[in-house]
Amino acid sequence: MLRRLLMGVTAVLAVTACAPSPPPQPVTFKAPCEGLILQIRRATSNRFDYSANRANDLADEAEKLLNDKNSPGACLAKAQEAANTIQMPLQ
Repeated sequence: MLRRLLMGVTAVLAVTACAPSPPPQPVTFKAPCEGLILQIRRATSNRFDYSANRANDLADEAEKLLNDKNSPGACLAKAQEAANTIQMPLQ
């Protein structure tokens, strides 16, 4: 009886392990600035020091410039300044 139970569990595990999962969808951004802002938010999510707060403030300003649509260069400059504030390595 135990042997039949183990065979059934093994069969279920074999079937579920072979089930194809859908490939991950790539993330597309409107501008390179948007991706950098996301990286800054992730890097400062669990930090509470001055540089993280300053980087979040600069990222907020960059988001406002991104929504302005007329200043993508200024948005990227603000986002890079925020990344430099927390000394985030380029990825």
